[in-house]
Amino acid sequence: MERHFTGTTILSLGVRSGHTVNAHYVLKAETGYYNSSPDAFRLWAKHYYQCRLSFQYSDPFSPVPYFLLCRAIELQFKAVHLEVQRQAQVKKSFGHNLVKSYSALPAAYQTLSPEQFSLLDRANKIYSSKGFEYMNVGDALRGFSNFPDLQALDALTEALLGR
Repeated sequence: MERHFTGTTILSLGVRSGHTVNAHYVLKAETGYYNSSPDAFRLWAKHYYQCRLSFQYSDPFSPVPYFLLCRAIELQFKAVHLEVQRQAQVKKSFGHNLVKSYSALPAAYQTLSPEQFSLLDRANKIYSSKGFEYMNVGDALRGFSNFPDLQALDALTEALLGR
């Protein structure tokens, strides 16, 4: 959330459940505005990825790992955008569209091979329409064959977060 302020602002962050919060990871202060920190987005991207790594399920299929990986990718891309844009603009420009966000990254960050980009595009078609969050009967009837390869998406996410 972006807010305009004038004068001197003192930031006070609470302590909850024994955890302290470093202001640097929450806000990036600029003249006249405060913005979500790119570091916070990178940190949360890693948290989503860690959740994926520890996620266990006994059913034959779950969309949850796909969601966790795509959210991690989304936050990683948005962290880069937040280096030069305000959060409101990043949200408006990209929403949850991974391909649009990736394509707008500086050239130095656009390092995906054609195969990796194709994988990102395939995941994005489902993720950007909330297909990993809500059951789609058509996906189930197709045996989720339109979903990307989970191991490949795992490897892609790990590579993107390792930058």
